[in-house]
Amino acid sequence: MYPSDYYRIARSVMSSLRRSSWDHQSIAEYQARALVNMMRYAVSQVPYYRRLGIVPGDIQSKEDLWSFPIITKDTVQQFGSELIADGYNRSALESSVTSGSSGQPTRTYFDNASWIQCKYSLKIKRMVESGVGLFNRVVIASEYAPTALKTTKAGFLPGSGLFFRQHRISVHESPSTHIEIFKSFRPSALYTFPSYVSELISYCEDHSVLLPNIPVVFTSSEVLRPQIRERIEDFFGAHVCDVYGSTEFKEVAWQCKMGRYHLNFESVYVEPTDMLGNEPASLVLSTLLNKAMPLLRFRIGDFGVIKHDICSCGRESPYIDSILGREVDVLELPSGRRVSPYVLITHSIDHTPEIKKYQFVQTAPERLEIRVTLKPGGRSLKDLEPIANEISARLDDEIDVELIPVEQIPRTKGGKHKDNNITNQ
Repeated sequence: MYPSDYYRIARSVMSSLRRSSWDHQSIAEYQARALVNMMRYAVSQVPYYRRLGIVPGDIQSKEDLWSFPIITKDTVQQFGSELIADGYNRSALESSVTSGSSGQPTRTYFDNASWIQCKYSLKIKRMVESGVGLFNRVVIASEYAPTALKTTKAGFLPGSGLFFRQHRISVHESPSTHIEIFKSFRPSALYTFPSYVSELISYCEDHSVLLPNIPVVFTSSEVLRPQIRERIEDFFGAHVCDVYGSTEFKEVAWQCKMGRYHLNFESVYVEPTDMLGNEPASLVLSTLLNKAMPLLRFRIGDFGVIKHDICSCGRESPYIDSILGREVDVLELPSGRRVSPYVLITHSIDHTPEIKKYQFVQTAPERLEIRVTLKPGGRSLKDLEPIANEISARLDDEIDVELIPVEQIPRTKGGKHKDNNITNQ
């Protein structure tokens, strides 16, 4: 990064913090203008959208977005070069690659201005709004392998030693190797996968290890379940802020202290599809910033509920009321009924202390395996059979459910645990 980039970041953060206090009407007008401009730009400068035959001048309101097709990761893989705007050389652009945990790794390109805003400015804004002051210490649990951490310069926060002091650790290592880092570095904030911090807490509890309090813990990349949130709050005395984002759009939303996921309305427009009242719908995202690769109506693969009422934290920006995980993580029953696993987890598994980790694996339309690792000295697997019966009953006995003990549930290459997702085989 150049010195001028740091000035642009600081200026961008200040402007963004001021916009956080905007009222609903100002936000709606801002998004409508930005969306119309981006649509006009896309149909004139991007080969993929130019093929739609839409005249730029005919785009007058955000409702014109419905004339654009919904795209997916498969679209990006198939038409990636056609989604890059005229005049941009891919070799000169910033880019991000998905971990491919859903089976479809993709590369998204960013122009310099949108990269600075999405990669850096919004992250600093999130830190400041959550009470982490500039120059404070942050530990980042990274998806990189330990050897890669020593060679890569990639990071979650800009200007190591300038805006924040940061220490990165790998989620692929045992938490036991990081205890001394937490004790000596004494971070003011931790950015982590929920599964990693849960493992860290379990290790400390099992070995009577005391760690310094961490005022703010940011979680990301996995669904944060209420049980894990409570453990973090109790163990570290922390305010927990869950961050919702993606490789294609970076940080889309994060939680205020009231628990609502306020959207980054300056960078992304989010619309639900197939909305039925307050039922979770598939979320579709459109960039308001990235002119190098302007993804419009991108189906992110997550379920959520969008709301617009004023939050008691004072913000009037739209927010995601609940995020229920990946579309690919939904159980499909023989009757055609689709069920989110998180309802089953909350009512059955989360309240069973003997189960350390778990993974739902639908091996056939009528069969569900729940692979579990168990804490030593607890109830036996036979004693836990009622859990399988309870889950089967919640599925109206359409599917056979079996608990299967395993030695471990490995992380994906991207560092995530698939222990709270559906894996179809």
